[in-house]
Amino acid sequence: MRKTNAGVAVAAIGGAMFLLGMAAPLIGVRPRLFVAGTVIVSTLFVALPILFLYSISNLKLKPAATVAVFAIGVVMMLLIERTIPLAAFPWQAAALGSAGQIAVVLWAGSVGALVALMFKDRNLVVPAAIMLAAIDFVIVLAPAGIVHKALQSDQGRRVFEAVAYKVPSLGHLQPAAFIGPADFLFVAMFFVVIHRFEMRKSATLIAVAIALIAYLLIVLMFGQRSFAGISLTALPALVPIGLAVLIANRSEFKMNPQEKLMCWIVAGLCALMIGATLFARTRSRPERAAQVYRAASDNLAAAVFASSGPSTFVD
Repeated sequence: MRKTNAGVAVAAIGGAMFLLGMAAPLIGVRPRLFVAGTVIVSTLFVALPILFLYSISNLKLKPAATVAVFAIGVVMMLLIERTIPLAAFPWQAAALGSAGQIAVVLWAGSVGALVALMFKDRNLVVPAAIMLAAIDFVIVLAPAGIVHKALQSDQGRRVFEAVAYKVPSLGHLQPAAFIGPADFLFVAMFFVVIHRFEMRKSATLIAVAIALIAYLLIVLMFGQRSFAGISLTALPALVPIGLAVLIANRSEFKMNPQEKLMCWIVAGLCALMIGATLFARTRSRPERAAQVYRAASDNLAAAVFASSGPSTFVD
């Protein structure tokens, strides 16, 4: 894709994100169409920013331009956070909120693009994906993990919600779900690396999009349930992201014996971290997910988009 075409794609996708983000909170649907509407809107709200980051990574911006994008995103987010409380009409709040969504994707994605500069070889993607997935698993699910502790306090929740990407409720300004900015940061990082080393770009885009969309739908529909002792309300999204990147590019990695040994050592250490986390969870007495994270009920249509606006998290 030429740079001009990539620029047009970025503008078009950004415009679609803004229009959808503005329209979704203002549009009501009939009860019998609630579930279908939820699935469609949630899918679009995950797919569009992923496609947005993919198109931006295709521009192959210089570091100075990437820093400028970061600054624009941060300034936009701060200004919008201060301006939203002053909105006199719902459409104004919806428009500002939608612009704020784009700002989150911009600043998080630009940080990821800068981190991608540290990759000097495509083979580094393998240990990086394994480590990031394991660290995210521990941070989100460990009883003493940062995310677990932060979401138990009102102040921690407010901070997270202020910087997170929000999936809106149909007909409500209150978000139905939050996606941590770190997910977009590392998605952008992988996209930039994939483009730089001319790896399987389209396959990576499709795999990452499918993984994140499926993850969000699991959280929305089954958030109050648990699997193997793990609540499905807040899940570590870097696990499916890392797996998607590795699976899509499995034929691209050509490692020597020393590199393979390093990857096995990293994988072993990460497995120990995950095992210790799961053991710690069995020793603790977790609080009800509905109290900690304001989880939705099993009924997607009745709970995720109820007027009280319960929220779920993918981080």
